[in-house]
Amino acid sequence: MRILYGKAGETHQSQSWPEHAEAVWVDVGPEDQDRLNDIVRRLYPAHPAVVEKVLGAKDRVPGLIVEPKAVACTVHDVSAGKAGLRVDPVGLFLGRGFLVTTHLDGPNLWLDETFNQILSDQSLVGNPDMALYRYLTRHLSGYRRRLAEISREYEQIHGVMLRHPYRNLSHQILDLRRRTMALWRSTRPEREIFKLLASKDFPYLADGNRLFFVDLADRMQEVVNDLADYRGGLAEAVEAYSSLQSNEINKVMRVLTVISVLALPATTIASIYGMNFYIPEIHWRFGYYYSLLLMAVATGLVFLYMKHRANSRANE
Repeated sequence: MRILYGKAGETHQSQSWPEHAEAVWVDVGPEDQDRLNDIVRRLYPAHPAVVEKVLGAKDRVPGLIVEPKAVACTVHDVSAGKAGLRVDPVGLFLGRGFLVTTHLDGPNLWLDETFNQILSDQSLVGNPDMALYRYLTRHLSGYRRRLAEISREYEQIHGVMLRHPYRNLSHQILDLRRRTMALWRSTRPEREIFKLLASKDFPYLADGNRLFFVDLADRMQEVVNDLADYRGGLAEAVEAYSSLQSNEINKVMRVLTVISVLALPATTIASIYGMNFYIPEIHWRFGYYYSLLLMAVATGLVFLYMKHRANSRANE
C-alpha cells in the first residue's frame, strides 16, 4: 500500500495514514488484498458487497456501484499479450477528498506513472479528482492503441482478401474478431462510468475540473463507436470472405464442367467403338482415323455451341 496526501498546498507520500489531510490517494497492490475492506472502511462506510465486487473484478465486466458517500467502479486496463489481449482489472473508490485504487493482479504501469506524476507536480490538493483524470487518460490511451492495432489488421485483411482470395484468412479474421469483441465487452460498460463522472450531478469533482472528464467521456464514446463499426465490418468481412471462397470454387467447378462437357462426345464415340458387337468400320483400313476425326468434329461443334451461348449471354 502507498499513500499520497495533500496538506497545506503540498503533496506528500507516506506509508501510514496521514492526519488532517485535505485529499488522500491510497493505492492498494496485491500484497494488501486481504486488508482492502479495512482500508476502504477507514475512508467511508463501504458496503461489503462493493468490496467483493472489486475483489472479483477479473471475472466480470467493468461495473459501477453508487453509494451514499462514494462511487465504486472497476475498469479493465488492456494490453497486448502473447494470447491476444491481457486484461488487468483496476478498482476505483472515489469520494469527497479521497481516492482508492486497487490493482490486485500485480504492478500497474499506468497507475505507477500517474502516482509519480502527481507527486512530481504537487497536484493532490483539495481533491483527488485530477489524479483520477490522469490515470483514466492513460487508461483510455490503452484502448486507443489496441483500436489502432485492430484498424491496421482490419485494413491488411481486406487488402489480402482482394488480392489473394485463395489464401486462408479464417484464423486471422476470427482472432481479430475475438479481440474486437473483448474490447467491446470492456468499453461498452465503461462508457457509462465515464458518462457518470462527467455528469453535472456527480458531486466528487471540483467544478473547474469537470470539463476534463467531459472530454474523457467524449473520447470514450468515440472508442465505442469505432469498435461498433469494426464489429459490423468484421461480420461483413466474414460474409465477404465466404463469398470470395465460393466464387473461386465456382470458377474451378466451371472449368472442370467445361472440360467434362468437351470430353463427353469423344468419350461417347470411344465407348461405341469399344463395344463387343459387329461394327462395319472395324475392318476398314481408315476406321481408326475416321473415329478420331469424328471425335474432333463432335468436340469442335460442342465447343462452338458453348462459345456461342456464352457470347449471347454476355450481350444480353
